[in-house]
Amino acid sequence: MCEIPIPIRMLVCDDYQCTHSLRKTGENLQMSHETARQIKTTGSVYNHHRSGRNRVTTETDDRRIKFMATHDNKVTAKRIKENIVSPVSESTIKRRLKENTLYSGIATRKPLISKANQKKRMAFALVHASRPISWWHLVLWSC
Repeated sequence: MCEIPIPIRMLVCDDYQCTHSLRKTGENLQMSHETARQIKTTGSVYNHHRSGRNRVTTETDDRRIKFMATHDNKVTAKRIKENIVSPVSESTIKRRLKENTLYSGIATRKPLISKANQKKRMAFALVHASRPISWWHLVLWSC
C-alpha cells in the first residue's frame, strides 16, 4: 500500500466536513471509503512515529564497530563480532558498517614489479653487466 500524500489527506478531511459521508468522500477523491475512514479516524493528516524493531547494538557498539573498521582496514566482520560485548550477527555488523559508508571489498592484487619496470631493469642490467663489482657498490639501492 502506497502512502497517501498530506495534501490529499487534507482534502479528505475538508471533503468529509462538507459531505458528512465517507463513501461520497472516497468517490470524490477516487479512493476507497475505508481509506477515507482511516484518515478521518486518526484525527491527524501527518505521519505518526512508527515503532519498528529495536536495534540489537548500542551506540557504544556502533562506535566500536566503526573504530575497529577504520583503524584496521583488513579486519573482518567475524573478528569484530568477537570483540563486541553484545551478541550480534556478522550481517548486523556489515549493516552498521554500511550505515557509516564503510563498504567491504577485496584489494586488487598487483605485481610487485610492473612489466615496464621489468624491461627497464633488464636494459639497465644488460648495459652495465661488464662493470666491476666496486662500481656496483656505488649504486644507490632502494628497499
